[in-house]
Amino acid sequence: METPSFYSPNRAGELYLPRYDIIQNEVRQLRKKCNLAFSSEKAVLFLVDPQVGFCIPGASLYVNGAEKDIERICDFIYRNLERIDEIRVSLDTHTVFQIHTPGFWVNDQNENPNPFSIIKLEDVKEKKWRPYTEWIPVELVESYLEQLETGEKYILITWEYHTQKGSVDNAVVPMLNEALFFYSLMTGKEIK
Repeated sequence: METPSFYSPNRAGELYLPRYDIIQNEVRQLRKKCNLAFSSEKAVLFLVDPQVGFCIPGASLYVNGAEKDIERICDFIYRNLERIDEIRVSLDTHTVFQIHTPGFWVNDQNENPNPFSIIKLEDVKEKKWRPYTEWIPVELVESYLEQLETGEKYILITWEYHTQKGSVDNAVVPMLNEALFFYSLMTGKEIK
């Protein structure tokens, strides 16, 4: 299938609002011209966290070159529309007071740690760091840290805030979102 007229690969690294009407109108025209012949193969495309927070330059956890990956994924979807049986998309979604966020923790001066600070069980026991909110039992936090540390594979490191629930950087990159919308309208299949 040819790529739709609204598709501009050079916009992969840009933020913009969805152009639902333009896409819907193009789908109406394309449906008149062609009948999709779906493949008998079952192919699932699984996209892991194709979000603004990772894929748009300037985002808090931008991955260098991710916008080129978005461009390649969109090209793949448009070229293989009839061969893709299902598309699944995961989203990395966080809230303010998750244990890995600076806002979860405070010291005795009520200061939060910097992103990428290491917080150990002994830091909590020695009261160097404690949960900021009262509703989080310190015993639960200590148990979690103990499990991490006794497993000898992981330690707790605070992260920069990213992909907060409901935020712009939590959204799927606009260009890919349009490709997914187009795919759904053309094939009658929901994105999962």
